[in-house]
Amino acid sequence: GAMAIAAAWNFHRGQQRSASDVLAVSSLVALFVDPMLAWSVGFLLSVSASLGLVTLSAPISRIIPSRIATVLAPALAAQIATAPVALSTFGQLPVIALAANCVATPLAGVVMLVGLPMSMLAALLPDVIARLCMAPLEMLVRVVWWTATVAEKLSLHGRWNACAWLMVV
Repeated sequence: GAMAIAAAWNFHRGQQRSASDVLAVSSLVALFVDPMLAWSVGFLLSVSASLGLVTLSAPISRIIPSRIATVLAPALAAQIATAPVALSTFGQLPVIALAANCVATPLAGVVMLVGLPMSMLAALLPDVIARLCMAPLEMLVRVVWWTATVAEKLSLHGRWNACAWLMVV
């Protein structure tokens, strides 16, 4: 959300900033507003996933055949970038997360990009109209949640997970 605000601000001012600059500035602003985010696993995962998307998506998409690169490259980039945080925090890196991220990443991006301005607009509208405006975003959030729930249930553990990662590689 902070990155979307920073990117929109730069666009509004007519400036072209690199995505990594926007990520750095938005992360610093978020930490300035709430220094406790530095210890938030969600914040660390979000920033590292965004950094992976910004820096690794293009190189990975050049390696992967073009038809599946548009879906797999961003998910794989985010997975690689979040691996250190996920492994140190959760002790595992489920291979099913790669498939789940192929579904959830584009949807979450739409929710983040459209959700903030839509929620600000909805706050000004009567409750019934606001709910109607937010209904499509709520559906997308439910799909992301459902994807995460199903992925958790189907997640492999131990050696099976390691074997699945070897097959992916």
